[in-house]
Amino acid sequence: MAQTSEHKPGSSGDRLFAPTQGRTVLLPDGRDWPREENGDPAAYPLGESRYRRRRLRDRDLVEVDASGKPIADAAPAPEGEHQVGETKEPGAGAPPARKSEAKKD
Repeated sequence: MAQTSEHKPGSSGDRLFAPTQGRTVLLPDGRDWPREENGDPAAYPLGESRYRRRRLRDRDLVEVDASGKPIADAAPAPEGEHQVGETKEPGAGAPPARKSEAKKD
């Protein structure tokens, strides 16, 4: 029988996250993101996963403290992954320069 590993929120190493203001984000299992009594998204622990890395890279989630306030010095995208809109080299992604076409008589 194959064993499945389930992530249990609150396990060691989990950091707290909340959706970026104005974004609707589901939990990795497809459930709605938990909300506080006032309707604001609650801080929720997420373990290391592709889901978490993708949501952070896309800026759908922000890391928050226990009170739900964003952490200003949250870790940047992992090495080798650049943010949407960033380029790795100057001029990368820009259309090639056109050569002037002078008429030949």
